[in-house]
Parts: sequence; C-alpha cells; structure tokens
Amino acid sequence: SVGQFIEKRFGVTIPAISPWHRAVCSDLTSAFDFETPNDPVFPPMPDTSDHEALDAASKLLPKAVAPDKPSPLYQEKGTRYSRALPYRLHTHLIALPQDQKITLRFENNGTAGAVFHVYDLRHLSRIPRRYTVEAGKYLSDEWDVKADQGAYDLEVYGPNGYFHKFTGNNNAQNPEIKLSYNHRKGELTARIHNPNTVALSIRIHSNAYGYETPAPFELAPGKSRTVKWDLAKSGNWHDFTAQSDNGFLHRFAGRVETGKSSISDPAMGTGNLEG
Repeated sequence: SVGQFIEKRFGVTIPAISPWHRAVCSDLTSAFDFETPNDPVFPPMPDTSDHEALDAASKLLPKAVAPDKPSPLYQEKGTRYSRALPYRLHTHLIALPQDQKITLRFENNGTAGAVFHVYDLRHLSRIPRRYTVEAGKYLSDEWDVKADQGAYDLEVYGPNGYFHKFTGNNNAQNPEIKLSYNHRKGELTARIHNPNTVALSIRIHSNAYGYETPAPFELAPGKSRTVKWDLAKSGNWHDFTAQSDNGFLHRFAGRVETGKSSISDPAMGTGNLEG
C-alpha cells in the first residue's frame, strides 16, 4: 500500500484507507533491510559508465521486426532473493458426516491479515468463496455435500504460494491429517491418523523439490504416523500430497516462514511440478 508507506514515512493519516486495506496490505517497509542494508546477497549493479556509447551503437542497429507468430510466454527460470513475510497460515478440514457437511477452518497465526480463496471444483459455476482473516484470528465455513452424495473437491489459495487441496467423500473412512510448522527451524511435520475401524493404505508424494517420502504404508485402526521434513534445501518451500486408496487426497504447498529472508519458489519455471 503506497498510501500506508506515505503514512509511515511522513507521520500522516489517510482516512480513505479502510480497515480491510490495513489488515491485508503492508506499508511496504518490510521490503527494505534496515538491519543489514549492505548484505552481499544482492548482486552488484552493472557498470553503466559507457551508457552513452552503448546508446549510440544501438541506434545503428537494424530496426526490429515483429514475428508473424509471437513466441509463447514462459516463466523465467531461477530464483530471486525474497524477504521474510509475516504469514503463518493453517487450513483444517473437519468432516461432519452426520450433518452431511464439511467444514474448513482458516487460522492466521501470523502478524498480518491474509485472504483465502476457495474454489469448489465440483461446482465451478459457483462464485469462489473469499475470506479475510485478521492476524491472530480464525474463522470457519461449511459446505453441504448432500447433493453430491458426500463427495467434495475444494482448493484453497492464499498469499505467497499457499495452497491446499481437499478431495474425498464424507461418507468414506478417511484418514485425518494434521500439519504443524517449526518456524524457527523451517520444518514441516505431517501427522496421519486413522480414526476408523478398518486399516487404510496411505501414500505420500513430493510434487516438487525432490524431498524423500516414506514408502506406501498401512495404517491400522486407531494408529498414527508422523513424517517430518527439513525444508532448508528449497528455501523452506514445500509441495506434498497425502492420499488413500478410497479417493481421499490432501495436497499442501507453500513456504514455511522463519523470520529470515529466503528465496522465491525454486519450482517456478522448471516444468517439474507434478499434480
């Protein structure tokens, strides 16, 4: 928010900035590193002392001709330096088979507001639901799955690559997956629990970044298994899918914030993502 930047810089107040605007948008000062402004992580700027000669030479070049068929757009490869962000977000699915509903609970444990967008892939003609959750708060909403015989397929999008996908059937015997983050170490832990009366076959897959995952395993009734990843090699970015043989799937992706600067998403532009 340029307006909030002006407020911060000059000590003024702009009444036109709404509470929602203040909750979601920053004042841009976090883009600057005031603690180590000369950190060598930034590349040296190019030498422009000969810019006049380069400008003169460019005027002698033949005029560029536009191609008959433009080249396809593509995402530039590589990573860029990325400042730390204030997001610590969670999304939990709660099954309510007795009510033929499911609930999504959105939690914001960070220091800035966040907006979540939810798309119902079984009903794409419906307007996506959007939720703003202030820092330190949470909210929940329900989906009625009676008309779909208990089936659901929801995708949740948040800031800075935050993504969760929930697919399954409310009437099936599904696992419960709880995610936790170690924001000091940049670690992600997934706890898979089987609350049912039958064993479940579980598979966990890394969709990007090359992280190891356990071999497919059976989870006995009432039992749990915990899997933990150190995300340092990918700048704390992750993208995993956990699923069972009955159609249940939970995909979770994003970046674990540690309070330290990191890098942009290494998977962007590589073409190596697996859905």
